[in-house]
Amino acid sequence: MKPKILLRIAVFVTLFYAFGHIMGHLTRKQTTDPAGKELIRQMEQYKFNANGYMRSWDNFYEALSLDSVIVLVGFAVICWMFSEMVEKYPKVVYMLLWPILICFIGFTVTDYLYVFMIPTVTSLIICIVIIVAMIQLRKHPEYSLKR
Repeated sequence: MKPKILLRIAVFVTLFYAFGHIMGHLTRKQTTDPAGKELIRQMEQYKFNANGYMRSWDNFYEALSLDSVIVLVGFAVICWMFSEMVEKYPKVVYMLLWPILICFIGFTVTDYLYVFMIPTVTSLIICIVIIVAMIQLRKHPEYSLKR
């Protein structure tokens, strides 16, 4: 399969991953469990000084949740841009995919250790697709040409 198609697959799987984070973010306080409701209340009510601003643990959780969505959408956009560049600049795309791959490997490990299997498998699929795209990029005739 061509790297362009593989990167487009990575885009759509990453957007699915982001959608899952959005849904989790929007529904995270919708619990009927009394212990869960109490935990959320405590996270919202306990305020502390964070560099001159009064914040709660819920504020931090809210920010990290939204940051995850922003990062995933950003990676999806970047992968789409890379898919447009693969024919002309395969070596550049190959090199720039490394930090994205490292991030998704990290996401896969942390999701496995601390979350649940759907995000773990989704992130793992993205890793595999990026790795296959990188292998295909190394085989590209333009890859070995000096620029």
